[in-house]
Amino acid sequence: MSKTKFDHNWKWRKEEKLICKGCEKEFIRKSQNNLFCSINCGQNYRRKNNHERYINYDKKRYLKDKDKITKQHQKYRRENPEKLRTKERKSYWKNKKYYNGISKEWREKNPEKIKATTIANNKITIPQNQLCEICNEREATIKHHEDYTKPIEVKFVCASCHRTICHS
Repeated sequence: MSKTKFDHNWKWRKEEKLICKGCEKEFIRKSQNNLFCSINCGQNYRRKNNHERYINYDKKRYLKDKDKITKQHQKYRRENPEKLRTKERKSYWKNKKYYNGISKEWREKNPEKIKATTIANNKITIPQNQLCEICNEREATIKHHEDYTKPIEVKFVCASCHRTICHS
């Protein structure tokens, strides 16, 4: 607080300590217009407060350059798996109640699926080097139920084939 500067309004003034609007940390204001401790903090604050506007902008930008953005995301995922893993862990622990609520709701809605999966996990093991029954290319890692009323009748499938079966 003891330093003084000569600003563009031809007045002497002292550097002020302010609280950042974005992260609420204390910082030293170096110009008259500073309300944030950093550029990123200001951008994040504006993005939060103009959420709809930014969502619309992001959608338009994505639709315009869909292939380019998808390739960038895939490249980043390939090159930074550890960063993504730690980010996902942090997100889980930060929102643990939310995730637990979702899984609890799902368990309450799908008791037959849980029962069939539990029986299959206890009674059936996937043979070593078992290939996927759908693509016959990758190793089978998941037991897939076609009918949950028959818990012992399962298909041995790889993760990508299981994703396409269940989410299509």
